[in-house]
Amino acid sequence: MSEPRAVATGSYAQLSINTYFVGYCLIRSLPLAVLTRFVATFIFNYTRLNLEVIENLLALILMKYHYSTRLAFRR
Repeated sequence: MSEPRAVATGSYAQLSINTYFVGYCLIRSLPLAVLTRFVATFIFNYTRLNLEVIENLLALILMKYHYSTRLAFRR
């Protein structure tokens, strides 16, 4: 006996339109100060994340360079 499955009742396009409409209404209902703070926080966090990724990559490169130069001097 098979398990019952959920049946999709709406199309992807309709869901996309509904999501857009809800987002539009939410943005329109928020004060400008709240939207500005949200955008500033998002940009700050995104920039910080990118800087952390860059910092980690540089650390890996420096470790590899340091390790390879130590091997070169041992020869």
